[in-house]
Amino acid sequence: MSAPWLTTLGPNLTETSRETLSAFPNTSSTPSPTLLRKASLSSLESLFTSCEEILKPLPKQIFEACKKALDGDEKQATMFSNRFKKVAEILHSGDSELHKIYFVALVCRACEIIDEPDSFSLNNLSRKALRVRAVSDFYYSHSAVLYHLSIPERSTSTLPQLIAEIIWSSPAIGIQHGLLSGLTNLPCGPIRANVMIVDPNFRSFQCLDVRSEENQRLLVQTDAFAVSGGFFLFSEAPILEPSKRTDPVGALFSNGEMINPPLFSRGSLIEIEEGVRVEVIDIIDWTFEVNVEQSGVCVLKRKITHRNVNVDVDTNTCVAYNRAYGMKTPTLLSNCIAISVVNTKLNSITTASTSVDIPLAGIVIICNFSGEELCYDKLSNQVIWVRPQNSPKILNCMSAGPMLVSNSSVDIDKDREDFTKNAPPVTFSQDETFDTNLLPRMGCGMKSNNEIVFVAVDGRDMEAPGVTLHMLAEILLELGCVSAVNFDGGSSKRMIIGGQDVDTHSTEVRGAGSGGGSGGGGEGVHLAPVRTLKTAVLMTMKI
Repeated sequence: MSAPWLTTLGPNLTETSRETLSAFPNTSSTPSPTLLRKASLSSLESLFTSCEEILKPLPKQIFEACKKALDGDEKQATMFSNRFKKVAEILHSGDSELHKIYFVALVCRACEIIDEPDSFSLNNLSRKALRVRAVSDFYYSHSAVLYHLSIPERSTSTLPQLIAEIIWSSPAIGIQHGLLSGLTNLPCGPIRANVMIVDPNFRSFQCLDVRSEENQRLLVQTDAFAVSGGFFLFSEAPILEPSKRTDPVGALFSNGEMINPPLFSRGSLIEIEEGVRVEVIDIIDWTFEVNVEQSGVCVLKRKITHRNVNVDVDTNTCVAYNRAYGMKTPTLLSNCIAISVVNTKLNSITTASTSVDIPLAGIVIICNFSGEELCYDKLSNQVIWVRPQNSPKILNCMSAGPMLVSNSSVDIDKDREDFTKNAPPVTFSQDETFDTNLLPRMGCGMKSNNEIVFVAVDGRDMEAPGVTLHMLAEILLELGCVSAVNFDGGSSKRMIIGGQDVDTHSTEVRGAGSGGGSGGGGEGVHLAPVRTLKTAVLMTMKI
């Protein structure tokens, strides 16, 4: 059933705007949320006026709904509420009919989201908050495009033209840095992106967990060249022990040490002894061991074989389930055992004929069990992961995803990389925008000569709205990459040149004329809140 407000807007919609308004559909069985029941539906003008009144208390109501959804986190709830309010103000100030339509759609969609029954979010407490954030970003993207379309006689350039105009500098041996900037003919308006190219003849890299002060200090040294890394747990709720907020999601190896195993199939930047790769890494053919504490005697050892991830239980093999399957595993068969693992920690063991909760950033391994005695109270809580036989040793690895480019062609397949159902980050696995959100992005690619390319695209700024995943892939292709992967973007995106941030990064959105720097650490870069890095890729000199 179409929402009444959408029916009202119907005569004013083009095919394109109708498709835009289909994003974030009302998932409640109630077609008209409480806040919209008194809205006048006779015309666009009357509905616009009603939404002006509805907007007045709405940011406060969004704050309360987000606070509840984020387990009492007032800081994040305030951020999401402020972002919604700012986007509403930008759209309201526009002078075109489409501005009015998008303003109405933003207000109505937000009302639908916060009016959604709590029962919809029992397995995903942060659902409402993340949808509010996403719908705000989505309509901000479209307000930015409208703004630039409204400026007459502005000349645009193609992506190859803008890349040809980059002025490159060499701030250190093996490092090139340049700024990709200008108004494009892509449906995103202007682009502002810092580009760093790393020469493998002089530089290698180290993947780091930078939550410690010691590793944070590495990033501010005058000879530091680095970028932000992969995803981490933050806005998802609930985050249950042994996981905690800011834990990395996906594989993370640092100088030969495994910090996180590849529990999700994800595009990654990988260094092995033979060189560097940008490709998907997963848990297939890895073996896990559970030992008796102190004695070190192995009591359980299984291999996760090909095609046995997120499939029906097979008593003759070992099957692994992560959140890309759902919230729970299938029901255990009588001769099976379920081992819940979060990275390298044993979470629980279940033998009963029941389904098992799948941890947010972990997996549940179900395998046949012939009745060996397991002394649960004596088991080590550490799980040992062994890489596939004859596979090269991983020196460094940063997982994120999805892959953007493979074999010199755009290649984005989120289903292939476990970005489905409830897999973190849910902003990717539950994307309702069909990859039309313009956002700050970070990409990493490899050229045919093995040079590594990093692109930090600014966003949430009217003079630099951001790009979609497909646009990021096109940028990396034009820069000569034969393979490329998406890294964590948004307010976590960072590029560090000589110990200094050169990109803009903020949790807030900016309107036209608000200033946002030039991509070189300019004025306005740190006026709004920023998010500290959790993982990073640090370029190091080869000895």
